[in-house]
Amino acid sequence: MNALFKVYNKLCVLFCKIKYIIYFNIFLNVLLINYLYYKVWNVLNNNLALALNYTIKLNGCVIIKLIQWLNTNLELLLINSHNYDFLSKLFSRYYEDCPIHQLKYTKDLFLKEFGVEFDDYFELDTSFSIKSGSVAQVYKGLIKANANTNTDANVNPNAATVAIKVVHPEIEYQLICPVYFVKLYTYLVTNFKCLYKYDIILDLNAFFSNLKKQINMENEYKNNEYFYNTYCNNNIILIPKPLMKSKNFLVMEFVEGEQFEKLDVSDYKKQIIISFMSIFMKNTFIYGKYVHCDLHQANWKIYKEINKNNDETNFNDETDFNYKIIIYDFGYVVENTINDTLKNICYCLDTNNIQGLGNLLFDNIKNINNDTSNISFKEDFIARYKKHNVMAYPYSDSLIATAINFCYINGYKLNNDLLDFFVSVILLNKHFNKYLFLNYDETSYDDDVYCKYVYDTNMFYMSICEKYDVFSGIKEFIYATYINNPYFSKRIKYTNTYFNSLKNTSVTSSLNHNAIDI
Repeated sequence: MNALFKVYNKLCVLFCKIKYIIYFNIFLNVLLINYLYYKVWNVLNNNLALALNYTIKLNGCVIIKLIQWLNTNLELLLINSHNYDFLSKLFSRYYEDCPIHQLKYTKDLFLKEFGVEFDDYFELDTSFSIKSGSVAQVYKGLIKANANTNTDANVNPNAATVAIKVVHPEIEYQLICPVYFVKLYTYLVTNFKCLYKYDIILDLNAFFSNLKKQINMENEYKNNEYFYNTYCNNNIILIPKPLMKSKNFLVMEFVEGEQFEKLDVSDYKKQIIISFMSIFMKNTFIYGKYVHCDLHQANWKIYKEINKNNDETNFNDETDFNYKIIIYDFGYVVENTINDTLKNICYCLDTNNIQGLGNLLFDNIKNINNDTSNISFKEDFIARYKKHNVMAYPYSDSLIATAINFCYINGYKLNNDLLDFFVSVILLNKHFNKYLFLNYDETSYDDDVYCKYVYDTNMFYMSICEKYDVFSGIKEFIYATYINNPYFSKRIKYTNTYFNSLKNTSVTSSLNHNAIDI
């Protein structure tokens, strides 16, 4: 009987492998047909695009994740190229619409990995819509008070509301063909001159290497635990506590939040929240052991709690609440091995130091000889990079986008670590530009005005860190790097008017930084 069972399992594995080999080949052929049609007619065909959409779903989570990754990166490619234009138009049509796998699969897998019946441990919230992403789906549930606690879980046996994240089925088989295809493709386009023009610049091998980590919930638990321990005493950043783990399961504290753009609060309140998001990113760049590289809008939300100092019984005004930033999904987290480089990049971005950025960029490109002895090539590189740039917002992610774009145009490949960090900031670009720079005029650049704006902004950052007793390291960094820096202090006569002229916000006309409330 055991022998038959083993044979059956092997046949199932073989079937899955063959199935996804066929599906992947169908996907490649339909993609090629879409490309040829676009090349001839210079327009996408709706029926062909729908057929491609169907083949993407056939291939499951891995191709969906690849499409999402390409979408993020293609937004940065401001390139006048037929191939990139085709990919951008085609994949911009594809929105995350990931299938939900059966609950029976989840329950059977839980029993296999924890040795406990799912229904003996959890009571699912049936009113909660299952959230399905490209890698996993999430249930909301309650840990039963009489649950068997022999699962080595970091959880109180008393009832607790949790989020149960489980990896989609068959993902290891879905990886096989794309990984081998990318290895073959990379070898061909980097070793044969006649195929150089087909190198898409993006590092697909790095993508699949990161994806293999993302589908391991034990790895995500480790990342989640690091961020929880780092920010558990922070009054602004809220990290759900990880509770249980296995290869395919991650159970964590359930923390509900609202999407930032849907918050019914003033722009001034949103500016403070986004200021803290900016500070959080700098903190992870400069002092963090790990950096979260996937902060799209679904992976961070706003937690609203009743202000404990308020004696009112009816809570309607935004001042009746405290607001915290919840960070979710710690699958795409990378180790920070370049803290000093990122610290220098932050300063160069803040001061619009294009020369400094060019130097840092040159030192972090992996497909050129960036030996310091090659001075003439480096000078030419920086000169071309400076010509590619324009004056921009302080702290502007458009400078990052320009840096990435410059590399793509010239065929330079950034080190994976730096590219991951750049993309992580770009994901927040629209919020930074919308809420942090309302009263900055970028149309006419003036060096002294620019310096004062940077100085005022950092004074504001220091004041909110001081008020909420958070990010002490960043506060010291800001003081040493900006406030006590002669580069700024000798250029300006300080009177802080930051946030004092915001549109439709009367409260800012007489802003007292000691009375700032989030």
